[in-house]
Amino acid sequence: MTTNQDFTQSSGGNNGKSNRFYNTIGAAGTELKKSQRQTETQENKILALLEKYPNEEFTKHEVKTHLVNMGKIHERTPESSISRALTDLMNDGKVVKLDKMRMGEFGKPNHLWKLKIILTIGTQAEIF
Repeated sequence: MTTNQDFTQSSGGNNGKSNRFYNTIGAAGTELKKSQRQTETQENKILALLEKYPNEEFTKHEVKTHLVNMGKIHERTPESSISRALTDLMNDGKVVKLDKMRMGEFGKPNHLWKLKIILTIGTQAEIF
């Protein structure tokens, strides 16, 4: 169970993108600040990947593989961190978790994720 003490949120200096670090390990001081920065950076990297491929759908493993291959994250980054970041980005309305699934790394179906595209009234896409 996550308590208010376990959850840290900050939006300062990151262009309005939220940052969450679920402090389930009881980190404090410098270690806590480092973990908060890593969480923010990871969310930004995932969002940048999805923005680069706005029409593509990815499993969490595919997101991790792309980011590792691009040199953006370490190969030992846990997939649970990718899942957490995707869920937080979904809760922020920036990505969507699809009902569709694709076979994952261990032969189990995995949900697909993609960038949430929002069209506003008056855009060219709505005119045509």
